[in-house]
Amino acid sequence: MPPLLEVTSVKYIDSDNAEQTYASANYRAFGIGGRGGIRLTVGASWPPLRSGPEAVTIRFEAGYEDVPEPINRAIKLMIGQLYNSRGEMVQENLMEDPAIKALLAPYRKLGI
Repeated sequence: MPPLLEVTSVKYIDSDNAEQTYASANYRAFGIGGRGGIRLTVGASWPPLRSGPEAVTIRFEAGYEDVPEPINRAIKLMIGQLYNSRGEMVQENLMEDPAIKALLAPYRKLGI
């Protein structure tokens, strides 16, 4: 979900089935402002986890502090189309407009 702004917490279910917070001193965030993640710090290791799915939860903030200009342009195009169609039912999907699709394509995240 780029761009990564901050990793706020890493929690896990331990082998006794209790939720624990993994100390932030044990990992560091990388790729701030882009496609980021976390890595263990030197000497740190992952704790024993409960077996099964959803044993680890990573909370993070992602998004844009300032909306990129191509997204602003796409919004303005959509508003213009809605304004031109005011009072009528809009038949077509605004996202089918090739200009809007082209402006937003670099910001789409599929398969997440």
